[in-house]
Amino acid sequence: MGAEAEKKQTGYEKAKAIGISGAMTKLPIYTVLTSFDTTNSCVLKFWLLAVGGVVFFLAWLVLFTRCARIWGPDVVQSAPFRTLPIYFENTSIATSPVDWPGSAEIKSINSAGQFYVDVWFALALMAAVDAFTVVTNFNRSLIHQFHYFVSLRMTSLAFVVSAAVRLLSGSERNNPQKPQYQAAVFFLCCALYAACVFTIEKLHKLLPVRGMSTARGSLQEFSEKMCLFDLPWRRALLFAATNGAVGLVLTTLVPTKWSMLNPVVHITWEVTFLGLMATKQTPRYIWLATPVVAASTCTDWGLRQVAAAPSISMAPWAFLALMLAGRLMLDLHLHTLFRRRADLQWARKEILFPTRSLLALFAWMLLFEYLGVPVVTFIKLIAVVVLHTSGVLVFLLPACYAIAFDKIKTIRD
Repeated sequence: MGAEAEKKQTGYEKAKAIGISGAMTKLPIYTVLTSFDTTNSCVLKFWLLAVGGVVFFLAWLVLFTRCARIWGPDVVQSAPFRTLPIYFENTSIATSPVDWPGSAEIKSINSAGQFYVDVWFALALMAAVDAFTVVTNFNRSLIHQFHYFVSLRMTSLAFVVSAAVRLLSGSERNNPQKPQYQAAVFFLCCALYAACVFTIEKLHKLLPVRGMSTARGSLQEFSEKMCLFDLPWRRALLFAATNGAVGLVLTTLVPTKWSMLNPVVHITWEVTFLGLMATKQTPRYIWLATPVVAASTCTDWGLRQVAAAPSISMAPWAFLALMLAGRLMLDLHLHTLFRRRADLQWARKEILFPTRSLLALFAWMLLFEYLGVPVVTFIKLIAVVVLHTSGVLVFLLPACYAIAFDKIKTIRD
């Protein structure tokens, strides 16, 4: 009787242990994000993976910035044009009282040279805010569709518009007032944008067909759908290393004036490469590759511009007007090229900030600016920190959750 009772007790303890273990692995991600119970091995593993991913991101960021040489003495290039309309200038930035003779002219030239960069930054920032808003909806299918069909086009168009501003500015070698020159610039920019769209469309046909979805998602569903399958660690590392090598080549070899296109090329290449390899962004791959892609994007879409000029070179109202123009460009695409895309139309109506709300936000920002709080003057620095940090964590944390709590259904070789 004693031995039988002991066996029952042992079986009960095993069942209890299994039940506790199962409960540990069934914690929802929202609970894990607010839990720091290091006695739970799964929670501890989650936070170790999360911290490790952030450390990898910072290490890659240092490497990319060194390859880009953005902190060197020649960061600020000479301006492509020498004059800037006075009503666009940002006069809130004071100059040093100990400037050497001739520095005022050089500063004016450098300020003008940053103007076209800030044009791109304002248009691309609006596209980035819209893209991040879609990501926080946590509908993976919609994220893919909006990212590939809308965000890449908007950032490419931002580059084309800034290039037009650069070419139409004053120059000693050409006369931008000539109608022939203006027409040539117009057709050149249209051809450049058409080439970008054509390339994106062609590459997308190589990818697996993805469904369209017009439903709101959740972080838990986003994490669970990410776990349908994964790659072996060795293969995930190989793909992530290949991705990192492409990013390093682009950052190192592409001239600064063309570096705004680096993330477009890099992200398009990554999606195409994974499609050709018959896989997608799986938890292990995301944990290894997200720090690389995020560091590359942060370097070319943020740190280069901030290192050259932390503050904007135009009036705050002009910068916000350009951001509003970026939203109008999106609406123009939705009413023409994407008028039959129900998922993109739903995202514009249900997820993105309404234009009226943006106008109210911009009004508050201008009010703070004129009260002495430079939220618009230093918006580049603020945007780089907030958007890129959030962009890393929004993908990294669900991947860490999937790995730490062993949520992956199958492993595909």
